[in-house]
Amino acid sequence: MPSVLIVSRTRMKGGNVCIGGFDIDSKESVRLLTSNGSNQLGSAPYRVGEIWDINYLPRSTVTAPHIEDVLVQSGTFYSTLASTDLQNFILQNCNVYNGSIDKLFDGALHTPTGHAAYIDSQNVPNHSVCFWRSDIDLLHFQAFEKHKYRYYNFDYDACFSYAGTEPPVDVIPAGTLVRMSLARWWTPPEAVSQACYLQLSGWY
Repeated sequence: MPSVLIVSRTRMKGGNVCIGGFDIDSKESVRLLTSNGSNQLGSAPYRVGEIWDINYLPRSTVTAPHIEDVLVQSGTFYSTLASTDLQNFILQNCNVYNGSIDKLFDGALHTPTGHAAYIDSQNVPNHSVCFWRSDIDLLHFQAFEKHKYRYYNFDYDACFSYAGTEPPVDVIPAGTLVRMSLARWWTPPEAVSQACYLQLSGWY
């Protein structure tokens, strides 16, 4: 049975949560859905830093970039990593982007000035989650009663939503290890095509 490290827990509509994991044996990112392919309920026990032995099946059909979806059949809690051990594990075992926001998702992001970063169907990466150490501070702000973070320098003025379950902080210092993800495909009002918007899952 694979050992899965829980690396994120993010808020979704309807009180559900998205659980991000990392299969320690295969060294692949996974997104833990229920056995029938639904999102996990808010009461789901998985917490960041925990290691679970999880029996899961790959989802029969996936739509890029969300290729990490798996269906949990059963799971047993094993242990919990300390925060420093969790950070060290990610740095030693996972691909981490370093530097500018334009490096995320193999350069597929659109970063319109003053607006949310996103990808479109013209350039779809082969993954929807990643780890990142930004070259500048990420600054918290609120808009439309939602928590967001801003990446701002002379070249970029991009922002993205914060979807984590921990309280936001005013500043995430440059060099902090964070987890980023792409939301599911969505067609914004008055738009003619779908997009996946960038969001921050949490930091370590």
